[in-house]
Amino acid sequence: MLMWDPVVVVKPGDTALFRCAGSQDETSWFRGTEVLRDGGNIKISDKRFTFRDDADDEQLMALSDTVFGDSNSYVCRSNTGDREPLVAYTLVVSEPPAIRVTNGSFSGPLVEVNETGNVSLWCNVTGVPLPRISWYAYLNKTNPIEIGINGPKLQIRNISRYCPWRYYCEMEFAQYEDMTSKKEMNLTINYSPSVVLQISKRSTDEIDWHYIELNETENSFATNITDRISLHCLVDARPYNSSTWLFNGTPFVTHSRVDSKPNIGFQVPFTYEITEFNIAVQEHYKLLMVVFKFQTIRAYGEFECQAQNALGMQSASFSIREP
Repeated sequence: MLMWDPVVVVKPGDTALFRCAGSQDETSWFRGTEVLRDGGNIKISDKRFTFRDDADDEQLMALSDTVFGDSNSYVCRSNTGDREPLVAYTLVVSEPPAIRVTNGSFSGPLVEVNETGNVSLWCNVTGVPLPRISWYAYLNKTNPIEIGINGPKLQIRNISRYCPWRYYCEMEFAQYEDMTSKKEMNLTINYSPSVVLQISKRSTDEIDWHYIELNETENSFATNITDRISLHCLVDARPYNSSTWLFNGTPFVTHSRVDSKPNIGFQVPFTYEITEFNIAVQEHYKLLMVVFKFQTIRAYGEFECQAQNALGMQSASFSIREP
């Protein structure tokens, strides 16, 4: 028995070929329910169809200059007995692929989500047959990896600040190998602050600052009243809203995204300067550095850095004591 591929895929404008066993007089061709040829009588007026007997007891039907509307079923039937089908084809006139970016078909280049939430990214495409869609994530700025999920939607559950934030979908289309395309999506993952404290000090006869290893049990350190102290509050938050330095539980300066405001109603027993730095560690950190000098032994006590945004608040503290 002769076997042919039941699915014929062509590009628009190409010629589709259909083969069938037997001679033209013994068979008929149908498109859906429409009769194209009955025995030796051609019923279709469309001149793009041609019919001929081929070698080895085969016949050939050709459809030239194909268009999308030609996609259909094409069946060759015997003209004897029950006119049973001898061979059936499905013609697919391929449509060039495209990623749709309107009417909700594309999740957009920027997507915002809160930590622990769920987010869906989608990338619907056109094309006949449908292209294969693969998803990729950037673990760093230059090297994407394939996630291993195929299809128009990527769903991320219980998202974390440590998840990749840059993704793209890519379509592969066998009929149009030169038309691969991709769309990139960037996540903005909002999360509550985390706070890390670092302390350095410098005596009056020193030029360089010395990092202080805090006692994990007491969370305090001793220093002379003449030493200069540098307090570093490293805040990781998105979005960054504000941070406050407190002395013995009372705020003495608050830093917002706009400026720093001292608590003018609270007279601290030390002089200080506050400096802000944006730290290029995943582009999320903000360092608030307070450098101060004691004026009296009343400056010994607890120092606390408190950061907050709409998703939460966190603080860290330590004590400076007399030697």
